[in-house]
Amino acid sequence: MDVKLLTASEKDRGWETFLLDYKVSDLTPLSTIFTEEVMNNYSKIFSFMLKLKKIQHSLSISWGITMQNQKQFRRLNADLQSKFHRFNLAHHEMAHFVSNIHNYILVEVLESAWTVFLDGLH
Repeated sequence: MDVKLLTASEKDRGWETFLLDYKVSDLTPLSTIFTEEVMNNYSKIFSFMLKLKKIQHSLSISWGITMQNQKQFRRLNADLQSKFHRFNLAHHEMAHFVSNIHNYILVEVLESAWTVFLDGLH
């Protein structure tokens, strides 16, 4: 396994600039199953799942900062408190959505595909 560094753009941060690269071409039994096409698909899935994790992490960090400053937000006038409340609701919805997408892909897509694959070997 190698860590492959990708070409970074201006907006990219550490998460977007690498992926895991597995070389199975030298391992005869594995190279039969893990073809180049399969490994390319794996890289795409890994990259997408890593981006989802980054979003989850960012939402978690921003929620923590919000909670640290909650007392200051309570002192705001009623109009700003209403906007802050709407922000919190939107933030919660985003976190819930990203978490559900991540879990759906892990459990319903990848895990079930792996089970079907293993059943096909027997």
